[in-house]
This record gives sequence, C-alpha cells and structure tokens, in this order.
Amino acid sequence: MVTNNCKTNGTTPSLMRCIRNILDGGWHVEIHHTWREGNRSANWLANFSLTMNSWDFVVLETPHSELNSLIFDDIYGVCMPINVCIVV
Repeated sequence: MVTNNCKTNGTTPSLMRCIRNILDGGWHVEIHHTWREGNRSANWLANFSLTMNSWDFVVLETPHSELNSLIFDDIYGVCMPINVCIVV
C-alpha cells in the first residue's frame, strides 16, 4: 500500500496517506519488506501499545521480559520459520 503496489478498493487508509505525504516531501527513502517473523520486536511493541490508553506516553526503561527475549533472538540471529501460503 505504501508503494502503490497494492489495490485499496478506491479508499486509502489515513495512515497510508500520511506516509505517502512524508515520502513526497523530497526525502531519500528506501522501503524494504520484512516478514513478520523477522520483525517480532516491532510487532510485540505494536501489540503492547494496544493495551495502553490512546494518549499514554510510556517509557520502557528496561524491556519487558517477553520483549527482552525477542531482542535477544534478534541479536543472536535466531531463525524463525516463515509461513507463506502459495496458491497454484
């Protein structure tokens, strides 16, 4: 959706519009796809944010034990299986 390589049925979500506006600002930006399995720390933080009130500002002085485990896996290159559905 960010790179316009995905159909949106005529409506573009507001987050995508904001991202596209930033990309149109003359910045040098490279966009790379990352599988969910390779982005588990960011995925955990996004899900964690859903448990907060919408206007909370939270500082994690030390990572939560679940997040710490994911960061450890990232640092040491733990391999995760990737589930990809292939339709033939």
